Amino acid sequence: MSSTAVTLKQLGEQGEITSRHGRLALGILLFQDLATLPLLILADAWSRAGTAAPLAIVDKMLVAAIALGAAVVIARPLIHAGFSRVLKARSSELFLLWVLMTALGTAYAVHLVGLAPPIGAFIAGLVIGESDFRHRVEEDVRPFRDVLVGVFFISVGLSIDLSVMAEFPGTIFLWVLVFFLAKPVLVFVTGLLAGAHREASARTAVILAHGGEFGLLLLTLALQSGLVEPTLGQPALIGLALTM
Repeated sequence: MSSTAVTLKQLGEQGEITSRHGRLALGILLFQDLATLPLLILADAWSRAGTAAPLAIVDKMLVAAIALGAAVVIARPLIHAGFSRVLKARSSELFLLWVLMTALGTAYAVHLVGLAPPIGAFIAGLVIGESDFRHRVEEDVRPFRDVLVGVFFISVGLSIDLSVMAEFPGTIFLWVLVFFLAKPVLVFVTGLLAGAHREASARTAVILAHGGEFGLLLLTLALQSGLVEPTLGQPALIGLALTM
């Protein structure tokens, strides 16, 4: 996973969002963001199953998929109807309050059916993103996004054990090399397979070589739920954070 926020900010400042490598990078970033949802479900299902048995994981993922599908079907008309009524009030404060309640309410509703709250927030974002209100919502939540991203990084920083840096310096360095060497090669080959020009693929490979917020989120959840051993996860977490 690469950081959509970091990459878009960089491309925007350089005026390269509409360039060939900018469009290719954006396409890969969008795919990565969408791929986060099944990975969150998988991590949550594995954690709740309490075992690495494939059948138990598949069973939990089926339950999660059914609950997720039902949540999307139910959330779409409710969210659209709610936004339509709030807009009629012509109150910017009420609109902002409704946006925040939609995100928190969807996360809590999904939590009640046995899924991780971030999955609910992701669903709310998907539903709002395909509506006619997405541009205004994006403008209103931008200050909260910047603040909450900072809070998120603080929480990730608190979960990092600094003694690991002294205990496993070689492993951390290896993870950084994986990001800065192996990942660009994969992105470059992906660009070529997609039909992109060699130069655009090379630029995209350099742009997306770092780690991202969703990678930190998934790895942190895996550590908290015991899916990944700290001796493996902590060096990976530090290496990922250093690439950013």
